[in-house]
Amino acid sequence: MPPFLHITILRDEVASAIAPKRDGVYVDVTLGGGGHAEAILSRDPNCRLLGFDRDPRALAAAGDRLAPFGDRVRLARASFDDVPAALHVAEVVAVDGIVADLGVSSPQLDDAERGFSIVRDGPLDMRMGPDAESVGELLDRLSEDELTHVFLRFGEVRPARRLATAVLEARAAGGMTTTHELAAVCERVLGRGRSHHPATLPFQALRIVANDELGQLERLLDAAPALLAPGGTLAVITFHSLEDRLVKERFRTLSTAPAPPRGVPFVGDPPATDFRRLRDVTPSDAELAANPRARSARLRALQRVSNP
Repeated sequence: MPPFLHITILRDEVASAIAPKRDGVYVDVTLGGGGHAEAILSRDPNCRLLGFDRDPRALAAAGDRLAPFGDRVRLARASFDDVPAALHVAEVVAVDGIVADLGVSSPQLDDAERGFSIVRDGPLDMRMGPDAESVGELLDRLSEDELTHVFLRFGEVRPARRLATAVLEARAAGGMTTTHELAAVCERVLGRGRSHHPATLPFQALRIVANDELGQLERLLDAAPALLAPGGTLAVITFHSLEDRLVKERFRTLSTAPAPPRGVPFVGDPPATDFRRLRDVTPSDAELAANPRARSARLRALQRVSNP
C-alpha cells in the first residue's frame, strides 16, 4: 500500500478565505491529508479545528500531520451527513469557518486497490469510505435503464444507453471485474478521445453514485450555513460542473435578498441578506505547473454577515 501523500489544492487561498481568528473554531469536513487544516491552524496560535473524513487512511495521515497542534485538533471519521450531529455531540453550537474539498484525493487515485484509477488496474471499488457501496456492487444491482441514467446524468456520456448495455453484458459474462476491463469496454464503445481517456466520464459517474457525492453535498449545503457564526465562512472546492453548479446556485440563493411582492409599494431600506459571496478563486499558473490535477478546481466561499 503506497504512503498517503496528498498535495493540498488552493491551500493558502482557502486559509485566506477562512481568515482564522483568535479563539475561532473551524471545521474541515474533508480532511484528506490535513493540508487545509494545517494552514488554518498555522494562521492563529489560539484557534481550534475539528476534522472529519470518510476515509480511515486519510484520518490516520492527517492525525500524524496535525499532531504538533496538540489538543487544538479533534478528529473523527464522519461523512457530510454526520457532521452536524458530530458537532452537537462536541457541544459546538456555531463555528467560524467550514472547509469542504470535494472529489478524489491523489492517494486514492494512486492506490490501485482503491479502484479509482483508469491507469492503474484494480478492483471495481471506488469507495471513499467503508460506508459506501462499491462500483462492482452498484453494477450488479442497476438495470440497463438505471445505468443509462447514471452515465447520462452524472457523466454526461453519449451514447449512454449503448455504453450501459455493453457494460452490463460484459459484467454478466464475467469478463469485467477490474478497472482496466471497464476502461476497455468504455474505449470500445466510445472510441479514443483527444483530450482525455474515454473512460474518464463513465468512471466519474459511477464514483459519484457509489459514494452518493451529490447527495452528500446537498445535505452539507443544507446544514452548513446555519452552523456559521457571524463573520464565519463556508469554503468549498469543486472539481466538476455538477457539484460546482450546486454550490454556485445555493450560494447565489443564500446571498440574494428576497424581492418584495409584485405591485406592492416598497418603503425604507431594501431587505438585507444573511450571507455574501466572496470572490471565486482558481489555481494559479504556478500551482497548475506543480500539480496538473488542480486544473479543474474552483474555490467558492460564502460568509455570514448577520446573526443567525
